Amino acid sequence: MLPGRADEVARIDRLVDGARSGVSAALIVCGDPGIGKTALLDEVAATAAGFTVLRARPLQTESELPFAGLADLLRPLLPLLDRIPEPQAAVLSGALALGPPTPGDRFAAAAATISLLAAGAEEAPVLAVVDDAHWLDTPSREALLFAGRRLRSDSVVLLLAMRDRPWLESAGIERLELRGLAPDAAAELVAGTARAVSSGVRERLIADTGGNPLAILEALATLTDAQLGGSAPIVGPIAVGRSLERSFAQRLEPLPDETRRALLIAAASYSRDANEIARALAGMGLATSALDPAEREGLVTTQAGRVEFRHPLLRSAAYHVADPVERRAAHRALAMALNPDQHDRIAWHLAAAASGPDEEVARFLEDSATAAQGRRGYAAAANALATAARLSPADTDRVRRTVGAADAFRLGGQA
Repeated sequence: MLPGRADEVARIDRLVDGARSGVSAALIVCGDPGIGKTALLDEVAATAAGFTVLRARPLQTESELPFAGLADLLRPLLPLLDRIPEPQAAVLSGALALGPPTPGDRFAAAAATISLLAAGAEEAPVLAVVDDAHWLDTPSREALLFAGRRLRSDSVVLLLAMRDRPWLESAGIERLELRGLAPDAAAELVAGTARAVSSGVRERLIADTGGNPLAILEALATLTDAQLGGSAPIVGPIAVGRSLERSFAQRLEPLPDETRRALLIAAASYSRDANEIARALAGMGLATSALDPAEREGLVTTQAGRVEFRHPLLRSAAYHVADPVERRAAHRALAMALNPDQHDRIAWHLAAAASGPDEEVARFLEDSATAAQGRRGYAAAANALATAARLSPADTDRVRRTVGAADAFRLGGQA
């Protein structure tokens, strides 16, 4: 069973059970990249005993090829073409490049699709599953949506999994929107990987990913054992893997360059304080209005004095797809934008901005560690000293700070 998806699996299982009794159904499963759409469909397909399971997964590179998606999906049923009305069989054969092109309106192939699915269901109930349906070519999409709205008593279940698209609202088919896992389900997913993760890091991992299952697994794969255990710092938003970040980064690509630079600063901010971000933007020669296009697109909101990303993975994408030089510049601008009494944040921003050994930054971190130890914040002190050691140009300072970090870990119960 998938962690945290019992209700969703049960809803689709009811549709599958209905098809066994001759009642057809169609459902669009939608949600962000990595949210678990494919895993949910795999679970359903694997347990659909007695069904003819049709699967298709369109590619972006084939989204302009007419009927490419429909051809993949219907291939196992093509031997049944002679069971549907001859005019429909001719139209569908022509559309799928199995025979000569046949004149007809654009819904002729859609009607033929219904007939072929029904013919398949005469032998066994049919479960037709299309993953990444947002990449369907337009004729295939029209045919499947047409069929999904009109299947009635044919023992067919049509499942389309997809990201958000403008045509989704007008599809006329029921939707199931997948959201991030609840904290207990996300913790179960983490536990299932057998990686040793401290409670504090686990909570941050779940928060930074919004409970996105793939993001959690990707982050676990990219973080070191020391970072997962809390004995090494995680600077900036947690990285969630290049492929997933690219999916979210696609939403940022149409934005103006200055808006993407402004989003990087907002993503690098630890506090997300709107005034702090505005000062950092000014330090980079950007106006606060640079964020306006992103706000109009619903990627960020500014409320209660904070700049919030609509989804934590958008923040991760805005940060990690940026050039390392730009990331360091963003941290430097944020360090300069902070009030002088915010020593800890200044120290960590300067550490993230450093491109090599830097004694001044190492001293900042050591001072931060001293203050943290005075508050019995041993883990914070240890991480600061360990980072200061890595930034120390001199061997003696590096050794002293490394030993200090070890002592702080010991005092914090992480010997």
